[in-house]
Amino acid sequence: MIKFIHNPEATVVGDNVEQFLRWLAGPSCIVLGGQDNSRCRAVVTLLHGNEPSGSMALFKWLKEKHQAHTKTIFIIVSVETALTPPLFHYRTLPDQLDINRCFRPPFDSKQGQLAKAILEVLDHYSPEALIDIHNTSGSGPAFGVATHQDKVH
Repeated sequence: MIKFIHNPEATVVGDNVEQFLRWLAGPSCIVLGGQDNSRCRAVVTLLHGNEPSGSMALFKWLKEKHQAHTKTIFIIVSVETALTPPLFHYRTLPDQLDINRCFRPPFDSKQGQLAKAILEVLDHYSPEALIDIHNTSGSGPAFGVATHQDKVH
């Protein structure tokens, strides 16, 4: 259900974010080696097809050939939805549930099965940190949400 790609070369990901998503062709996990591969961090993005900022940032990161401090996994979720014309228009496809509501059992829908697969990937890699990149339809400043309110987070 999730395609795994390890350390892709910048030359194979396309020339723009649309080509990058077409190359992925569906939900994907890109695994990039870091300077310290004994630790792992995770980024989840494109949970909704109309929230492209994380996939755009990842595409740019790959093209610029950066290396992260730790092994990093990038889970790109709603590729099909994002590519359904017009590009980045649909939050979810008309026949699908909002995946944000599918991360608890029962995992009996298509989106539920995908959510379960994402949880299994995260369980397998046991990242020390997880960032979920969303867009907002609001007009306010950029913001972040953390699970703890302290200096570290």
